[in-house]
Amino acid sequence: MQAKLSRRGVVRAVSFATALILALSFFCYTNIRRADAAELKLEYQYLKSIDDLTDHMENIDNTLLKLLYAGTESTMTPLASKLWREAGFAKECLADLPVGTLQLENTYKFLSQTGDYAVSLSDKLADDQTISDEERDNLKSLKDYAHKFLQEVLAVQDGVRSGSLSFKEVKEDVSQTKDETKSASFSDGFQEFEEGFTSYPTLIYDGPFSDNILEKEPEMVKAAKQVSREEAREAAAKAAGTETASLKDDSDEEGKMPSYCFTAESLNVAVTKQGGYLSYLVNSREVSDRMVSEDQCKEAAERFLTQNGYQSLKQTYYEIKGGLMTINYAGTQGEVVLYPDLVKVSVAMDKGEVVRFDARGYLTNHKERTGLDPVISESSLSQSISPLLSIQKTSLCVIPGKGTSEDFCYEVQCVTEDQTHVLVYLDAKTGKETQILILYMDENGALTL
Repeated sequence: MQAKLSRRGVVRAVSFATALILALSFFCYTNIRRADAAELKLEYQYLKSIDDLTDHMENIDNTLLKLLYAGTESTMTPLASKLWREAGFAKECLADLPVGTLQLENTYKFLSQTGDYAVSLSDKLADDQTISDEERDNLKSLKDYAHKFLQEVLAVQDGVRSGSLSFKEVKEDVSQTKDETKSASFSDGFQEFEEGFTSYPTLIYDGPFSDNILEKEPEMVKAAKQVSREEAREAAAKAAGTETASLKDDSDEEGKMPSYCFTAESLNVAVTKQGGYLSYLVNSREVSDRMVSEDQCKEAAERFLTQNGYQSLKQTYYEIKGGLMTINYAGTQGEVVLYPDLVKVSVAMDKGEVVRFDARGYLTNHKERTGLDPVISESSLSQSISPLLSIQKTSLCVIPGKGTSEDFCYEVQCVTEDQTHVLVYLDAKTGKETQILILYMDENGALTL
């Protein structure tokens, strides 16, 4: 004989079911609202980045025009300094946009060389040298490329503001969306500029982005053993934290550092063909609200470096922007910090996951240095430091010099009366002051200018 529910039992059952439905509905509604809010926040971040990129490119375009007509060191030096800063800011804005899967090496090279080349010309005038007609032509060529890139950025900005472009569609375009019409104009604009460097000049000058340096044969890979594509795939999968089967073959990179390239959804990974070193990794996934601390991000970056064979590195400076904590590391040799041997690691602060990694500077420059024995004593450094600075700490380092040279220096960390941080680099052999950097520090990291 089956038991029958009492009237009170039926009412309780119905009430419980109704409450459950309401709770589930509220849960779904709340999650949808959160997802919409996160999407909207990301759209605003992208919009700010494209607006800022437009402003910086307009400044670059105008400053290059002025530089063409500058004839004295007193005029060119402040213009070159401004151009160098604006180009650096433009690279940061471009890195914050959802263009991770586009290979924009020429674009980044253009932005790096633009400011760097102008500074080298102002240095020539400061040394009582003249600027040649060829160098003026190079400036004009850089001006033409800057104007062309500005037009592409303005077109993207107009598309976003008019509603014909959506950053959501742009992101989906990376993995082949259903509606490619709107999003294609975004990626096509940057890609068209990237592929339009057929008449770009070869720039040989005293600076870290000179073509003779960029074309330098990488130290780490030139004598390394060739690895197979499958060996590289295993290294890429290990770095990405995924299965080898999920990685699809992408177009290989040739040039001075030939690499096997792989892709999977929002992921791009490159592993060198010689040595099987992880060259770079880009995961262009969305980064949501910050959930992990700075210390946890640093720990995640350290684990990633160790797991992928990068050791004996020293953390230098970091920056927090767009939900990412980007940490710079430099190679070391004993107690000497090797700043040219650069590794960058970006950790997403929502999950503490490494989403960007770039070791190309390290792979290009890392080697055993000789002659790293200082002649000038540490105790004598104060004689070469301005009386307006108070010395906080000193250490030995190698920094990029002129052309392909390097300078072995003391890095002297100082502060001013108003607590501005200043880095002074003194040649460890002669005591000569070689470089001064201003270190801007806040809750989001440090920036050197």
